[in-house]
Amino acid sequence: MFPRSSLSCLLVLFALTGVGRAQPAVEAPAPTGPPLPPGYLQEAEIFGKVIDNIGDRLTPGPGMPKDGFYPEFGYMITGSGWISLGPGYHHKFAQDRGLFETSAALSWRAYKMAQARVEYHAIGEDRLTIGAQGIWNDYTQIHYWGRGPDSSSGTQGSYRLQDVNTIGWARYNLHPVVLTGTVGWLARPSISSPAGFFRAGFAVARTLFDDADAPGLRDPASFLHADLNAAVDTRDVPLHASKGGMYRVGMAEYSDRDTGQYSFQRYEVEGVHYLPLGSKNWVLALHGWLVGSGSSDNHAVPVYLMPALGGDNTLRGYDNYRFHDRSLLLASVESRWALMSHVDLAGFVDAGNVAPRVGDLNLSKNSVGVGVRVHTRTASFGRLDLAHSKEGWRLLFKMDDPFQLTRLSRRLAAVPFVP
Repeated sequence: MFPRSSLSCLLVLFALTGVGRAQPAVEAPAPTGPPLPPGYLQEAEIFGKVIDNIGDRLTPGPGMPKDGFYPEFGYMITGSGWISLGPGYHHKFAQDRGLFETSAALSWRAYKMAQARVEYHAIGEDRLTIGAQGIWNDYTQIHYWGRGPDSSSGTQGSYRLQDVNTIGWARYNLHPVVLTGTVGWLARPSISSPAGFFRAGFAVARTLFDDADAPGLRDPASFLHADLNAAVDTRDVPLHASKGGMYRVGMAEYSDRDTGQYSFQRYEVEGVHYLPLGSKNWVLALHGWLVGSGSSDNHAVPVYLMPALGGDNTLRGYDNYRFHDRSLLLASVESRWALMSHVDLAGFVDAGNVAPRVGDLNLSKNSVGVGVRVHTRTASFGRLDLAHSKEGWRLLFKMDDPFQLTRLSRRLAAVPFVP
C-alpha cells in the first residue's frame, strides 16, 4: 500500500488546489448520505474535519449555485493533466428558475477552454430543464497510435485540436429515470501539430499516419450532431455510492455537412453498480461499457470521434487514448475497503478492447492496480492510482471518481471521444 507520506502529500495538494468548484446548474437535492463507516484504522477527529472542509469546497452543492464568481475546475478532458483552473461566473434570473454561467480554464498541459451556457427550469426544480451552450476548446496534445487492437506502442503520434461547438438540450427527470436529448453544431475543427507543455519528442500524427489509418485527421469536417440518452439511477449517494447503480443507453447521429464521407451513428450501453460485501467497510464497484459505430460502406469515423480506450478512467495501465477503433468493450471491477472513515483503499482490474465490429470485441487488454480514494459522506473528490499493464506502470492523480460517468453530469464538447 502507499506510505503515509504519499497520503499526506495528496491531502496537501487538495488543500492547495483552490477553494471552490464549478457547480452544475441543476442538481437533485443532495442526499445527506449514510454515516461513514469507522474504517479499519482509527481516524483523528481533526483529520475528518479537514477532509470534510476540503471536500465541501471542491464538490458540487445542492440546487442552484450562488450568484458570483467561482474558480472553474471542470470541463477538461482526459489527457489534460492532473489539474485545471480558471475563473467562472454564475448569475440566476427569472426568480431563480434560470441560470447564466460563463467560465474559462487552463490545464497542466496547456489545454484551454472557454464556455458560456444558459439553463432554465421549465417545470419544477429539476423535472424539465432546457439549455444551450457554446464552448471553445484548445486541446494541445491528443495522442494517437493508429487504429485497431494491434496498434504498436512504438507508433505514438500527437495532434492539436481546436474546435467550437454549440449545443441545445432538454432533460426530463422522472426519478429514477432521466431522459436527455441534445442537438448541436460542431464547426470544422482545426487540427495541427502538438503544442503546450511537456511535448518534447512527440511525433506529428498527421505525418505519421495516412488517411486510411487516421481518417479525418488531415481533412476534418463540420458536423450537425444529435443524441438521445435514457438513464436509470438507483445509487444511494450519486457522488459516493455504496449500493445501487447507474445504467444508461444512448444513441447519436453525426452528419458530415462538408463532404458527407464522415457521417455515422454511435450506440452505447453503459452501467455502474455498487455492491456492499458483508460490512459497511467493503464495497465492490462494477463498470461495463459497450460502444458501436454504424455507417454506410463508404463512410469512415474520423479519428477525433472514434471510440477510444485507455487512460485515467478505463484501461488505467495504458496511456490515455491508447486504442482506437469503431467499437469498444470495457469491464472494470474495483474493490474498496474503508481504511479510515474518509479514506478508502482500492484494488482494481480493468479489461477491454477495441475492434472494427462489435462482434469482434473481446477483453484481451487488461490492467491491474491499487489506489487511495479520499471522500466525504456525499462525494469522492480525489484519488491516487498505481496501475500496471504489459506496457508498463502508470501513476494517476485525479480529482474525480473513475466510475462517475461524467457524460451524464456535464455538457462537454463533442470532440474528441473521451474514454
